[in-house]
Amino acid sequence: MSLLPPVILLASLAVAVAGCGGGDPPGGTGPEVGSARAGAPAPGVPSPPPPPGATEGLTTRGLYRVRYETEPSPIPLGQLFTVRTTVTDAASGVPVTGGTVSVNARMPDHGHGMETAPESAPGDPTAGEYVTRGMKFHMPGSWTLTVDVGGDRPDHVAFVHVVP
Repeated sequence: MSLLPPVILLASLAVAVAGCGGGDPPGGTGPEVGSARAGAPAPGVPSPPPPPGATEGLTTRGLYRVRYETEPSPIPLGQLFTVRTTVTDAASGVPVTGGTVSVNARMPDHGHGMETAPESAPGDPTAGEYVTRGMKFHMPGSWTLTVDVGGDRPDHVAFVHVVP
């Protein structure tokens, strides 16, 4: 395995972070949530990622609070599991209904993802719940579980989960 020089890695990270920023599209209201934005980070200032092991955090742009739980818990090595994700507006706490959520995972230290193709669907329509089935951590180590919130106000958050 070859290692990229640190300058290339830093440049790649800068491009990736720049691509994740930006404001809401003109006239876009996004999923059905409150419009208050108090408490969100200043424009262009990304939210810090949740600490390793966390199951709740703010999305990168600070638009949403995302919480997840797995079934079964803890996540079994080499077996299918389900992720139940709850998404609320970060400023108002109102559940996000009418958006789309997808969940995926990668092993950044190994440069690969899962061997399965998980599928997400709305869960409880009034609670901002989304259910992703078909997740499988096929090897031990550090996994980055990413939750992408779609719609007119897209945002994402990444959680670190270590499988012993």
